[in-house]
Amino acid sequence: MTDQTCPSLLVTVGSTLFPALTDAVLSGPILEVLKDRISTLRVQLGRADIPAHLQAVLSDYQPGEDGCRGRLGKMEVEIMRYADDFEGLVKRSDMVISHAGTSVLTSTTDERIRLDSDHIESWETINGGT
Repeated sequence: MTDQTCPSLLVTVGSTLFPALTDAVLSGPILEVLKDRISTLRVQLGRADIPAHLQAVLSDYQPGEDGCRGRLGKMEVEIMRYADDFEGLVKRSDMVISHAGTSVLTSTTDERIRLDSDHIESWETINGGT
C-alpha cells in the first residue's frame, strides 16, 4: 500500500471519558500496526489524559494547547480533546471508530455511510444490551 492509498482514521469519544478505547488505540502495539496501514490517525479523546508516552514515540512531536501532533513512520498523528468542526472532521476521515454517541451517529449518517441495524443489534446482543 502506498501513502496515497492508505486511509485516514478518526477515533472519537465525543466529550465523554472512554480511556478503554483511546488508550488502546494509542498503545504502542496498536500504533505499530497502524503506522503502515493508515495515512492519518486523528484521536479525539474528550476528557481523557493525553498519554505521556506519545512524546517519546512520535517524531516531530508538537505539543499544543489542547492536544499534540507528530509522526510515526509515514503516519501523521493528531491528538485533540475536542473538535471545533466535528462534522468536518468526520467527513475528512475515511474510517471512524467511536463509542457511537449521538453526535457521531448523526455526523456519519449521510449518503456515503449506511448503518446496518442487524450489525448494531448483534453488537448489543454480544455486549449484553449495552
